[in-house]
Amino acid sequence: MAYGLVLLCQGLGHLIGPPMAGALKDRTGYWDAAFYVAGIWVVVSGLLVGVIPYTKNFRICGNAPLAKDAAGEPDPGIKIIIAH
Repeated sequence: MAYGLVLLCQGLGHLIGPPMAGALKDRTGYWDAAFYVAGIWVVVSGLLVGVIPYTKNFRICGNAPLAKDAAGEPDPGIKIIIAH
């Protein structure tokens, strides 16, 4: 599901980005502005990725239980084997 969301975001960026770059070129007269704006958005996305660890177990809306609250304690009789 996460991969699908990534593809959705990329698709929106590919759909909206070129017309926005063309509009910036038309307003400013040169292409440099489009590259600067694209670079700014890369920096913003990097900053947002840095915020992710601080949002763990944080609910923005709704009242469903968090994953850590709904999981409960594991059964001591069950052995979990993790293959590498």
